[in-house]
Amino acid sequence: MSTALSAYLARFGGEEFSCGLYAEDDDLEVRLYSRETRPGFNAIGDGRYVRSVGADECEVIFYSLAVAQWRGLDCAICDEREGHVLLEYLGGIAPHAAGLGFDRVDRGVYRRWVPADELRALRRQSTFIKAPS
Repeated sequence: MSTALSAYLARFGGEEFSCGLYAEDDDLEVRLYSRETRPGFNAIGDGRYVRSVGADECEVIFYSLAVAQWRGLDCAICDEREGHVLLEYLGGIAPHAAGLGFDRVDRGVYRRWVPADELRALRRQSTFIKAPS
């Protein structure tokens, strides 16, 4: 997978940007990020630009997660390197996760590295924070 495995995204001015969300008093501030210079964006590092807007100025805001099946289980893809992916078990049954070789990394969170070629049904699962109108 070449794009971010999981990320907050916002559509602003007809374009999609990775973004960060920050609570501001009674509003939600959305920081849009770009790799290229754009009007209204400020440089924050080498090849990195940001623009802050209110959530109401965005057409859509959502969280996108890379999901796949491994041995018939739905898992989130957390990381990838050298032909392997780090999966997070989404089934919610701790003994099942442990029995499949997932390691507990936090309460209710189980992860395991597996060969990338064992994945099936790769897809994106999106959760709207601000749905399109």
